[in-house]
Amino acid sequence: MSLATEKLVGVNGAVVTNPMKLSAKPHTDIAREAGDPKLPPHQFSSPLFKYVLPTSSFRSARATIRARDGYPLDWDQAGFALVWPTAELPDPDADHPGDANTAPLYVKTGVETFHGKTWGSTVANKREVDWSLYPLSEGQDTQSVTIEVVKYGERLVTMLVRKTENGKEIKDITRAIPWCFEKDEKREVLWVCIYASRPDWENVLKGNLEVEIEEFEVTDDNGITKLI
Repeated sequence: MSLATEKLVGVNGAVVTNPMKLSAKPHTDIAREAGDPKLPPHQFSSPLFKYVLPTSSFRSARATIRARDGYPLDWDQAGFALVWPTAELPDPDADHPGDANTAPLYVKTGVETFHGKTWGSTVANKREVDWSLYPLSEGQDTQSVTIEVVKYGERLVTMLVRKTENGKEIKDITRAIPWCFEKDEKREVLWVCIYASRPDWENVLKGNLEVEIEEFEVTDDNGITKLI
């Protein structure tokens, strides 16, 4: 199966390279409530690659990301961002993050460092933010992580994928978010994104968070599209 990298669109400085990389500067984030009170509450400054499709067509997505230096700062994060832009703001970015009425809804799921430890992390934003952390499996490589998201009825199910010593793949369900595919909601367009963020609320300023994307595929009504 050939790659369809040309269908990816970079946002906030993300550029197609080989290998595919994201470089998140300090103070980049996708957020409804910024951790720094000096900043506007709505942030959409993280570099990301997006694949756009109708919400109704989405079935699942899978990605493997690698941060060779890990996620050393609190709030360092990377993974999937599923974004539903509003009609009033169809193309949010760092310069146009929106406000309480126009900012996109989103789900972020992947890994994040908090209190010096890297966790599995999911944030769901439907005008209110719902954040959860879950411990990674003992011995799991935090530098290279595989993530899957699956549509299940009206829900979005998020998973971390790990391999046993004999190579068997195990999918650990981490969240089931009930509102993502509600039939009575007019969320017609979906961005399936890989993103990286370095909010750096404590102003450590250690440079950029560098993340390689080793795998990225999306399954919709037309089948599997391998993007990376």
